[in-house]
Formats: sequence, structure tokens, C-alpha cells
Amino acid sequence: MGWLEDATIPDELKNAGLKEKGQLSGVIKSSVGFLIVRLDDIQPAKVKSLDEVRDDIAAKVKHEKALDAYYALQQKVSDAASNDTESLAGAEQAAGVKATQTGWFSKDNLPEELNFKPVADAIFNGGLVGENGAPGINSDIITVDGDRAFVLRISEHKPEAVKPLADVQEQVKALVQHNKAEQQAKVDAEETAG
Repeated sequence: MGWLEDATIPDELKNAGLKEKGQLSGVIKSSVGFLIVRLDDIQPAKVKSLDEVRDDIAAKVKHEKALDAYYALQQKVSDAASNDTESLAGAEQAAGVKATQTGWFSKDNLPEELNFKPVADAIFNGGLVGENGAPGINSDIITVDGDRAFVLRISEHKPEAVKPLADVQEQVKALVQHNKAEQQAKVDAEETAG
């Protein structure tokens, strides 16, 4: 198993009561099966000097302060988005960034910057669109990957519709030709193999 620190030793091994170098345990039932363990060595805990851990502590404190600031900003933006039901202007001002507007897209061609499941779910669940496709409300904060947050507003919505044949005729022809070629390739492969 290698070296284990006291805090990481599973309870099953702690309960084996190994105290001396070379000591063998009895059969221990663990989550990975049955074990017999030998204690090869013991090293006393080492207390590191402040100089050794100063940079680690500073990095942790800096990270925690950054997280606190991030969550505070998130709350401020969320409040602003909730209070301004007509636009994202309040959220923009609270965040200190300009909102980004996308072009038209559907479920099948989501822009890369929005291609996260929680964001897609919020966009397409219907809750952000007003009646008859009119702009609806701002979304709540949507957190992605722990370090990204979105507030969404759908400025315009077109319902799903069937395109006229003239607009998709070439795509349909190409798809039919592809399917026929694929079927013929299967027939040829079966004849060659048979």
C-alpha cells in the first residue's frame, strides 16, 4: 500500500491494532475484499516550519478570498438580474461586463460558449420565453464547472417550423444519395464475404 498518513488510514486497518514494525494483522474484511496487512515501518509525524508552509497557506487564503469574492459578485449579479425584468443592464452593471448576444441557434447547433447542459436546459425548458415568443424573464444564475456563471435572457424566439422544400432540397438529395450508397456498400460487402 505504501505510506499512509493517520488521517487517510481506513478504519478497518486502524482497528487491526498494528503498533510494531513487522507485525501482521489477522484477516481484515474491507470494501475491496479480504486483506492481511504487515506494518513495515512507522515514521513519526513531522511538523513543518512556517517557512515551509507559508506559500501553501498564502495560496489557500488567496483562493478562499477569490471564491468569497466570486460568490459575493454572483449574488450581486443575481439580485440585479432579478430586479431588472426588462433587460440584462442591471446584471451587466453589477458584473462589470457587457452581455454577449448570439445569433440564431437551435438545440442542435448551440454556440460553443453556451454548450453546457445546465445552460441548454435553461434555454430550452420554455421558462425564459414570454407569450408568442416575446422576450421573457432573466434566468437565475446558472453555475457551470464551479467557476463559470451565466445569466440568460432570450431576446427573441422563433417556434420550431418545417422549412420549405426549396430550402432543403439539396440536403435531402445528398442524404438520400448517401443512404443509397451505404446500402449498396453493405450489399457488395455481403456478396464479397459470401
